[in-house]
Amino acid sequence: MMKRILSLVMTILLFAGMAFPASAAAEEAIGTTIRLAQLDGTITVKNASGKTVDAREDMRIYNGYTVETGKKSTVYITLDDEKAVKLDTRSKVTLKKNGKKIEVSLVSGTLLFSVETPLKPNESLNISTSTMVTGVRGSFGWVSGLDVGMLHGHAEMTCRNRETGETVQTELNSGECISYNRNSDMYSFAQTVWASSVQNDQDPTSENNTALEKNGFSITPITEDNANPLALDEMLHNEKWQQTLQQDTNTRMNYTSLSAKAPGIIAQSNENKEQTESDAQANLTSQNNEIQGEENQDKKNGVDNNVSFDQNANSNGNGQQGQQQSDTSNDLIDKNELYGNKDPEPTSGGGITPTPTPTPTPTEPASTADL
Repeated sequence: MMKRILSLVMTILLFAGMAFPASAAAEEAIGTTIRLAQLDGTITVKNASGKTVDAREDMRIYNGYTVETGKKSTVYITLDDEKAVKLDTRSKVTLKKNGKKIEVSLVSGTLLFSVETPLKPNESLNISTSTMVTGVRGSFGWVSGLDVGMLHGHAEMTCRNRETGETVQTELNSGECISYNRNSDMYSFAQTVWASSVQNDQDPTSENNTALEKNGFSITPITEDNANPLALDEMLHNEKWQQTLQQDTNTRMNYTSLSAKAPGIIAQSNENKEQTESDAQANLTSQNNEIQGEENQDKKNGVDNNVSFDQNANSNGNGQQGQQQSDTSNDLIDKNELYGNKDPEPTSGGGITPTPTPTPTPTEPASTADL
């Protein structure tokens, strides 16, 4: 009997030992190609369950993992041998992979993307925000919450109007930037211009551009006015990007002019970031001071209220004592009146006691002589 039990236990353990490595291997297969690289500053990684995982160089990223950068921090995420993204400071993404299909959800901040060779038909790299889904087909650019820039290459865009939920599909090519204007007044202005154009039978540049403008989107060449500073910084230090841009004859971007102005744009951006951080810290300090002041005032009011309460309690106690004395006096007065003692006198103790009835003086009997 014992041998049969041991045999059964060994069989169960054998199957368990086979099952667990298979599960781990499946998870490993999902995240094998996605890794962290060049961590700079504070990088926070959380798994699909929201548990924080220690971030480190060459760390594997699995389905549902979230990567976030802190203040003055950046990190590269290699998606495979030919695809990568770089997170700017204070940025956050969630990553998923299914076979050769990769999805990057940009929760906040800005990222750069780079795809060295054009994607095959069975491959995809979709980078999504609250307003746009960028289907990258090749090369490099940036994605932020309100705009997408294609420095070089091609992307298929799905744009969603946050006001109405309407979607428009378009293409983004080398040297172009597509942006979403979240200002409601500007959105209304775009609607008015579009309606006027239709009413006056004006021939718009294209039906697709008209639909984009109607929903608050616009496509323009990349210039110093809309170029992303992180992308410009990468452009100045990435030799592959420089060579590709110099040879690109189909771009709408003036690479020579932009590269000359890039250092100034980057410097101004860094200065603005520093000012923003300083203002945020000042506001936080001010709020903390206000909260501390309110707490101190509440504590002071609590002490004052306690003192006032004690004083009231003492006053009420004295009043109750006086009332008790008064009630006792009235009872005694009533008794005096009942027993005929009309003039009660105060005692040294402050109480009232009935005046004793005078003892009658005995009289001497009359003499027999008088009788």
